[in-house]
Amino acid sequence: MHPSHGHGGSPTPGARYEKSDLTPQAAAMTLFGLALLATIAAFVIWLFKPYILHVAPERTSKFPIPREAVRPAEPRLQANPTIDIENLRKDEDFILNTYSRDPISHRLHIPVERAMEIVAREGLPTRPNPAQPDPMEPNEPSYTVGQASDQLPQATMQGAKGESETGMPRPNISTETYQPGMSSMGSP
Repeated sequence: MHPSHGHGGSPTPGARYEKSDLTPQAAAMTLFGLALLATIAAFVIWLFKPYILHVAPERTSKFPIPREAVRPAEPRLQANPTIDIENLRKDEDFILNTYSRDPISHRLHIPVERAMEIVAREGLPTRPNPAQPDPMEPNEPSYTVGQASDQLPQATMQGAKGESETGMPRPNISTETYQPGMSSMGSP
């Protein structure tokens, strides 16, 4: 390593700091000016403090209303919300965990745990799929605008024998009923 480089060498001859940039006197004057400015600002704030923080005196009425006579407008807040929420939770627990009958809708209520057991055992009821219409048959009768009213298709009532009054066969409608746990083929 070259002797002028590194830690052990002597400083480069002629290398010094720039004396014209910042003198100690200029730094001291700047700090003194900032301290003087802060002192003047604090003094001005202290002088104007009564005007800045001035609060109008509270006006008193010649005819004050007693505190107990003032009632808030409707709806009024709860007198004791803690007791009210406890009562609400007790009512909810009673409805959710006991057998009961709703007097208005006349429905029977069972505990949630029991209902979950029934659903887990039997499953949820579902509707059977409706008979799928033939995509090749038109859904509605077609007629042209301007046809005479006696030429329009007439609605017919279907008879009980499987044929309509017009002699057309009735659509095939499945009469299977859904049983929980059974597939559409009738086996579990």
